[in-house]
Amino acid sequence: MCVEYQTIFATLFSQGGGASSTVTLTAFVLTSISEVRLRSTEIRPRLASAKTKAQSYLESNAATLSDPYSLALVSYALFKSGSNNVDLTLQPLNRLAKNEGRCIMMK
Repeated sequence: MCVEYQTIFATLFSQGGGASSTVTLTAFVLTSISEVRLRSTEIRPRLASAKTKAQSYLESNAATLSDPYSLALVSYALFKSGSNNVDLTLQPLNRLAKNEGRCIMMK
């Protein structure tokens, strides 16, 4: 195993979910909304509106992110939501990556 996951997650969550907890929380919400398959037509318009707002918020705040945790979460959320702007977070995340043998580590 390349990383001691328990130590990393304990540190990140004790810091409020990364450097920008509002952004990371929005990423969690957008990922969840993107995974939902509703049968009820009653809530679909509100959910679509929330998804659009969350995606726009993440895209507009992507340039402020610098820690790998937030960049990874936002990248995944934007990908799952079908955003055309995933590269806003993937490029900085790739710059932080460091190869060590068969493992990719984050600085």
